Amino acid sequence: MSILKKITAYGGALILVACGAAAILPVWTSQFNYTSSQLAYLSEDNQSIYRVGANTGIGATVVIQELDLNGDQLGQWDIDLSDNPITPKFDTIIAAQNNTAFLISKTVHKVLFIDPVNKLHWYQSTLDFLESNEVFKPNTSWVDSDGMLLLVGEIITLNNELGIQLETVGQATLKINQQGDVVAYQFFSDLKSLSLFEQADMFIGVADFTEEVQEQTGELSTIIHFDKQLNVTDQINVDFDLTVRNILNGNLVNSILYPEGYGTTLVSLQGEIIEEVDFNFAYLTFHEYADGFYTADNTLQPPSDSFSSIFDRSVRVCNYTKSFELKWCKSQTEEALVYSLRSSGLVDGDSFGVTAYYEKPSLIGLNLSLDAIIEAIELGLNVAGKETRRVDHFVYNNEGDVLLDASEKVYSHTGTWSLPLLFLPPEVSEEKHSPGVCDHQSTLFFPDNTLVSLDDFCLALSSSQRASQVSMWQW
Repeated sequence: MSILKKITAYGGALILVACGAAAILPVWTSQFNYTSSQLAYLSEDNQSIYRVGANTGIGATVVIQELDLNGDQLGQWDIDLSDNPITPKFDTIIAAQNNTAFLISKTVHKVLFIDPVNKLHWYQSTLDFLESNEVFKPNTSWVDSDGMLLLVGEIITLNNELGIQLETVGQATLKINQQGDVVAYQFFSDLKSLSLFEQADMFIGVADFTEEVQEQTGELSTIIHFDKQLNVTDQINVDFDLTVRNILNGNLVNSILYPEGYGTTLVSLQGEIIEEVDFNFAYLTFHEYADGFYTADNTLQPPSDSFSSIFDRSVRVCNYTKSFELKWCKSQTEEALVYSLRSSGLVDGDSFGVTAYYEKPSLIGLNLSLDAIIEAIELGLNVAGKETRRVDHFVYNNEGDVLLDASEKVYSHTGTWSLPLLFLPPEVSEEKHSPGVCDHQSTLFFPDNTLVSLDDFCLALSSSQRASQVSMWQW
């Protein structure tokens, strides 16, 4: 069953009150039925949204739609890729400059550049510097300040006959301009990991040496300075581990694992340990603003009985000064099989937004004890169950006040609950559905108290019953 595009306009922020609870609705939603990739990005002037969808296989196409901030479609552009020898399947979109974007696949022999304003595109299907049995798998990708696609990842050898990965032969950096030319490439056979950070007029690479190099030299990690053309200008080797997720105040924020937990040291770009700071490194995202930084992570509290896969799970946001003093932490907690951070970003300079995904199977009309569950498992019995999925949005101001607490339309289905065995999560067969948002892709944070969420809207969980949905929220 195909889900056709529809737009629901609420005419501005709307709050419904039912049974004493206030429900915030999106300003508008818009759906379309390209489901193999759900990707979106903002126009250069933040006044429209480009939504990208791909159908793969025979007759492969990529469709770019432009929506204004009222959800109305301004235009559509279809790109036919069916004559390419490699079926395109794009996993990531990275917005470039001048309304353009790069789409990349899990291995970078597939790169699509699009310019929807001028209806220009190119598709790169090979990287000439790779051997026939090698692929480049990016771990980090972004568009630098010059509008070029910068990729950091590993070179992997494959068994072409079996189609399986054999080994990692080294780390590499790759830079592709908006004309499709590979303008810079560096390969490092002595590194087993590599992270790259853009810093003023240079890039800083942080890497671990391979075990062989570590044993021969006693040096564990290295700091590599690159210029904007990705030429190596300096390299500092150190005899301690570097686990760096970001640069703050011109220093590397380095994690150290102690028996009692994580600690953090500040390391200069020349490899000198400056000081140890009181900072818990357990975060998933880091967003710096003028006077401090935010972190966001997932936490959980295990259940009281060892047979349950339902935990108290939280998405936690913390705000720090640039001297690592904690201002506040706020958590959103749910009893669920899954409740996890999916998107995060700065809003209007110094506020912070997160999107969380919720998933929980539950019994219908029963309150079984652990003994009753074990007995039912032994007897092979099934009971009525329900699975619920939900996408939540939260926005905090710099003082920790909640500016937005909203949820996309909830998806659920009911059916027969297959009771779990030990830690295996239960399954609920899909017999009756309540359509709604069943998965999240990304969130875009606009100025002026606005966010746009890109999600999967489901009539059922099968791919043929899904559509890509964009929704706009304001507060």
